[in-house]
Amino acid sequence: MVAANLRARALASTIREIWAEGFRSYNAVSRELNRRQVPPLRGGKQWYPMTAGRLVVRLERTGHICIRRPHERDSLLRLAFRE
Repeated sequence: MVAANLRARALASTIREIWAEGFRSYNAVSRELNRRQVPPLRGGKQWYPMTAGRLVVRLERTGHICIRRPHERDSLLRLAFRE
């Protein structure tokens, strides 16, 4: 697990850039990683949506990136307390 976190951490800045450019789905992130010719973490041929998604989730879980997804309940609370 430590080795996986270190491999993921090496790509945190690249993922932040990709996310900031508007590539928000795992499919879009994997396509952009392939376009930028970023080698996959474990030596595969290309990035797939599932592996890009696992990378994004790992980076978020370890605190290296912050992906803010609105929760349905949050929007209802905002509506309830809106004046």
